[in-house]
Amino acid sequence: VDNGEIRRLSRSGTYNTSPALSPKGDLIAFVSKIGGSLEICVMKPDGSERRVLTNGGINDSPRFSSCGRYIIYSQANGGNSSIRMMLLNGENQRVLSFTGKREGQPSFIQ
Repeated sequence: VDNGEIRRLSRSGTYNTSPALSPKGDLIAFVSKIGGSLEICVMKPDGSERRVLTNGGINDSPRFSSCGRYIIYSQANGGNSSIRMMLLNGENQRVLSFTGKREGQPSFIQ
């Protein structure tokens, strides 16, 4: 938004929310409803190069690490929720916290 103009970036999905800007400002992570799932996606700030990083479940609250190489997020699946982390390309998804209780709104300590 170089000139202050407000412009719609997300054109697909019926529900797009929880945007997070990467530390360099070159990517936006967000949640998009795709089919029956809420997926973590990324795109460039102009809305181009949209990629879906997760596959299934209810994924929410994406946040970038300060180095910009990782995304932390929450995932609920079958009544269980966990805090997870993945590389920026969606690979190496791993569970960081699983207590069997509702876990959400993760954040990196900067």
